[in-house]
Amino acid sequence: MCLSFYRSQGWKGYHSEGGIIRTLFGYLFYDVLFTYIPNVFQTAFQTCPLDLHTDAFYPSRFSEINARLNEVSNGEGVDILKRVYEGEKERRTCV
Repeated sequence: MCLSFYRSQGWKGYHSEGGIIRTLFGYLFYDVLFTYIPNVFQTAFQTCPLDLHTDAFYPSRFSEINARLNEVSNGEGVDILKRVYEGEKERRTCV
């Protein structure tokens, strides 16, 4: 219903169940997600660290997350997106 309303107002929208936001998060925080933290990666086939959806995720990566937020706030977000894309496109990773 929302998409129909905004379409009638001349806007274009996408129903993505938050996929766009999750993709941007994955690109912008790719190296933070895969920072070495003991025991959060147990196999090479994991798509995310085991602590991603826990209260332990932020405290264990506090400085990396805050540094990345500062970079994004300073306008470096597009450069980060390009760097991750260029580094991962050949491997066809999930990101």
